Amino acid sequence: MKIVSLKNTKKSQPNLFKATMDDDKVFELHADAIVEYGISVGDELDEHMFMSALQKTEWLVACANAVNFLSRQLKTKKQLQTYLYKKGYSADTVNKLVDKMTDYNLVNDENYAKTYSASLQKSKSKMYIKNKLREAGVKNEIIDESVEDIDDRNTASRIVEKYFFSHPADQKSIEKLIRHLQYKGYNWDTINFVLKKYKEEICE
Repeated sequence: MKIVSLKNTKKSQPNLFKATMDDDKVFELHADAIVEYGISVGDELDEHMFMSALQKTEWLVACANAVNFLSRQLKTKKQLQTYLYKKGYSADTVNKLVDKMTDYNLVNDENYAKTYSASLQKSKSKMYIKNKLREAGVKNEIIDESVEDIDDRNTASRIVEKYFFSHPADQKSIEKLIRHLQYKGYNWDTINFVLKKYKEEICE
């Protein structure tokens, strides 16, 4: 196995090089892996060493992608796993990266759940938030803790008050509001309570 060409072909990724072999196969190698394993054009490569260089490359590229992905906004372990698997990385690389990002607190399901709940507690029901957190892979005990202070009746009441500030209190509007509250995850008991409370307040 011999490298006949080693070129950087992506200006946006200066650390990645395209390695062309004497059998016309093409591989991607990271600059750090090239240096670490002393790879250069014309070398006859040991297969084991070359595989190690490829694994090193996958790790370095995956790590950079993971950090970039997590820098945009908070993510859960499951979301990071899904992202990395879609990128085509091996299970070993994905699992090690998730553990590493967790150790560095770059991914933290508790922080995600608290932040997500806080951002939606004024506009969505407790059930809606819990379902979304489950979809994100958060454990039930973390979910329960993150939503324990949410009062659906209070949040639904605020939604109703805001709604009727710009809508007439007729039957058509009420039916539309009910569907709106159901979409946000509020159950019928809560919806019935806040509508009844609103009617009582405006009729005093």
